Amino acid sequence: MQIADASAPGSLPVRPALRDISLWFVLITLAGTTLLHYLTDIHLIPYHSIYRSLYYVPIAVAAVRYGRRGGVLTALTASALYIPHVILSWGIMLDDGVNDLLENAVFLFVGAFAGSLADAERRQRQRAQEAAQQLAAANAALQTQAAVAERMRASIASILESIDSGVLTLDTHGNVTTINRAAQALLHGPNGSTTQLPQLIRDYLASGARGYRQVAIKNRQLGLHGSPLVGAHDETIGTVLVLDDLTELRALEEQI
Repeated sequence: MQIADASAPGSLPVRPALRDISLWFVLITLAGTTLLHYLTDIHLIPYHSIYRSLYYVPIAVAAVRYGRRGGVLTALTASALYIPHVILSWGIMLDDGVNDLLENAVFLFVGAFAGSLADAERRQRQRAQEAAQQLAAANAALQTQAAVAERMRASIASILESIDSGVLTLDTHGNVTTINRAAQALLHGPNGSTTQLPQLIRDYLASGARGYRQVAIKNRQLGLHGSPLVGAHDETIGTVLVLDDLTELRALEEQI
């Protein structure tokens, strides 16, 4: 008997390996139940009623193990093995013979119904496994992106710390969010809000921080250049302010 392995939905029917315990159980119980029928006196109706119920065992096992196709095929096999006995015993008790024929229809229903439930459970389990794999892949991608973002952040921070110009970023409320070492040296280390920035810089920020402006702050000549800080969706999320120390340049110009 060839039974399709439904453990992989959508796969082509394959013959289970001979070491498949479930297949051997189905075959042996079918053969054993059939032998009980044909080796028992045909007039012992109660015994045959019990033996008839035993056919449900291999049908249920095949349905669970191999899906609807396996359950239906096993039910048809049980009917093919059992119907000759029904024909032989037809004249002994007519009502029981009719019940025997109806029982074959029940065999088919049980095999199809139980197999359909098993197939649905397998599909659900497959979807859950696929969802878990997708989540794992998404998590790995997020971790990779986070690692890349962290490397980029560290690289940008290293670049900002290595340049001579002062660089600050401010949020939309004017609070300093990042500041490099050069800017701290030029401004003597403001600790986070525009109220602690020099008034001339605050005036420049209040005017929109657009264009280039030169200001004198604490005996220093500073060049200010601001530009909007744009987010991932092209929205303005703050301001980037670049400070250039022009003190030595102005001193040289005066000497000339």
